[in-house]
Amino acid sequence: MEQFFDHGCPPAPRRSEDGGSRLSFLIVMALLIAGGLGAYNYIPVAYEAAEFKTEMQKAVDGAGAMGRTSDWVTNEIARNYQTYNVPEGADLKVDRLAKGGYRATVKYIKPIKVLGFAYDYSFDKTVTTSGFLVE
Repeated sequence: MEQFFDHGCPPAPRRSEDGGSRLSFLIVMALLIAGGLGAYNYIPVAYEAAEFKTEMQKAVDGAGAMGRTSDWVTNEIARNYQTYNVPEGADLKVDRLAKGGYRATVKYIKPIKVLGFAYDYSFDKTVTTSGFLVE
């Protein structure tokens, strides 16, 4: 039986299998690179948005604790637009609450470009004065 399987020559390569692993490698690398570029472009925008939301919260909390006006809250939030790359024309709305606090809402859309495609990052956050500061 061994005489049929072990005759000292390597098996002949199959033409249908040539380059299969190379193609798989290239596909996986292309997907990893595209994902990496997407993350490279998305993460800074998401981080800036989270930091901007923190600044919004600080502004409404400070206004509620110190008895400031809604114009002061609007100016404090708008002052941070450039720092956190908020696009021009972002929708900012500040409301005075019945308990003496504030509610601020900011909405904007920021395009993120990856390999010729654009993803619209939508920022629509509302912050309200923390309860312990105004009661």
